[in-house]
Amino acid sequence: MLLQNINKMIALTKQLQEYVEQDIIDVKSANHDSLFERNAIKIVKMDELLTAKKAISSQLGDSNELYAYADILNDLEKELQQLYTLNDSLASIVLPVNEIYKEILDDISNEQGNLVEVNA
Repeated sequence: MLLQNINKMIALTKQLQEYVEQDIIDVKSANHDSLFERNAIKIVKMDELLTAKKAISSQLGDSNELYAYADILNDLEKELQQLYTLNDSLASIVLPVNEIYKEILDDISNEQGNLVEVNA
C-alpha cells in the first residue's frame, strides 16, 4: 500500500508538472479560458496529492522502512522539485502581468476617479 501511495504521488506530481507547463504556454498566448478550466483540475489534483502525502506519512514507520524505499522517495523528491521549479517559472511570468494590470487599473482610477462609488 505504501508503494502504491508513493507511485500515486509521483504520478500526480508529473500530471501537475504537465498542467503548469501548459499554463506557461497559455499565459504567454493569453489563453485565459484554458487557464481557468485547468486551474479547477489542478486544485483537485493538489487535494489528491495532499491525501497521498498524508497516507504515506501515516504508513511510514521507522527509519529502516524509510531506507527500504529510499530510491523511490528520492524519485518523488526530484519530481516535487521539478514541480516547484515549474511553478516558480510560472510565477515569474504571471506576477509581472498582474502588476501591469494593477497599474492600468490604478491609472484609470486616478484619471476617472473611483470606478465604484460607495454611498453610506
